[in-house]
Amino acid sequence: MPVEIELSSLDSHHLRLDVPAHPMNWVLVLELSPDGDPIRIDDVRARIAQRVDESDLYRLVLPTRPRRKPRFTLAASIDPTEHAKEHHVADRFGMLRQVEEFLGSPMRRDVPPWDFTLVHRQDTKAQTLLLRVHHALSDGFGAAGFIAMLIDTVSGSTAEYRRFVGTPRFKVDPVGPVTALAAGTRSSRLLRRKGRRRGHVRPVGDRAVRRVAEVTVSTETVRQNRLKLGASTQEYVYAMAGLAFARAFPEHADRPLRIMFPVTLDHTLAHTGNAASLAIFELPDAADSLPKRVHDVQAALHGSDPLRQAMDAPKTSHGLSYLPWRAQVLMTQLMAADSWDLAVGVNPAFSPEDRLLGREVTNVVGFHPMLGRELAVTALIFRDRVTIGMMADPAALPDVGLFAKHLRELMTGQV
Repeated sequence: MPVEIELSSLDSHHLRLDVPAHPMNWVLVLELSPDGDPIRIDDVRARIAQRVDESDLYRLVLPTRPRRKPRFTLAASIDPTEHAKEHHVADRFGMLRQVEEFLGSPMRRDVPPWDFTLVHRQDTKAQTLLLRVHHALSDGFGAAGFIAMLIDTVSGSTAEYRRFVGTPRFKVDPVGPVTALAAGTRSSRLLRRKGRRRGHVRPVGDRAVRRVAEVTVSTETVRQNRLKLGASTQEYVYAMAGLAFARAFPEHADRPLRIMFPVTLDHTLAHTGNAASLAIFELPDAADSLPKRVHDVQAALHGSDPLRQAMDAPKTSHGLSYLPWRAQVLMTQLMAADSWDLAVGVNPAFSPEDRLLGREVTNVVGFHPMLGRELAVTALIFRDRVTIGMMADPAALPDVGLFAKHLRELMTGQV
């Protein structure tokens, strides 16, 4: 359809970073209770067909326009068979390999860039739903807007989730070129590494290679440990991830560890589109002491201004909009290529009372794309568990499983 929706500055940021060898897809793993009748793929497609016309969010398409700024258009119709597939795997390892495939493969541009995959495990007969969405369409906070297509609701529609599917796309007020230049200068100084760079650049090719792992810890263990350390949940996870990184990859210990974390600009968390920006802090050394690591995190956060850093990103993006699209792409990819080592997000999952097609959701695991070539870590708090999904490019960090091992030992051990 000819209707066009202008990209916001934050939407544009993720589209500039998207190339076949570095796709900007995120995946949400929804684990389902084995109780009840198995879900059939026809059930998934029927529910999608019932609700897909309830919001333009589900019909947004990103056509390929390599020399011009892309814009969302609306698909005239949606074919549920294109957006709901099924996959059979032997065990959980096979399911995670499917997640890696989704994270490493670019999404089609001729249809709305979202889909569901119903995964059947042969070892336990369990079923899992994988939701994949292009990051230019929505950030992880807006995942509820897509899950609403399958959630059992009182109204039998997406009405209960209207704030995630019917609100205007989140936008930051535009700024003039002088303000954008000042913000861009601050961002450039923030992202520029001091001393030796890791030397990684964003790869070229038809697809990417991704390796994932996961760690699950009880919320009670996290609560007890963080209280003993005098830390918030976010500070605790940042410290654990930083210490696990130092132990897993000691070859990177000769320089400060740079951690990027998302900062949402919509404090109501009720938006469509992208509302999460980024901030960075550094841990000064690779001290193998948990209390010191927590102290370092707290000192680094106290000495920074995350909200100002986060606001500079969309302002810089506004400044880039004055340039030709291909120049915007090049500059954004150069800035993100090697600017931090570790990206860590800590988020609540959607409501634990929700059911999908009659089945209870027992756990949620999130995998967000890498903006550069960092180790990407996403912690989701759901019911009585904190589950951490992590992803890396094996060419940059060859053993994400080793990082997961150290993280598990740290988070399940006694403080």
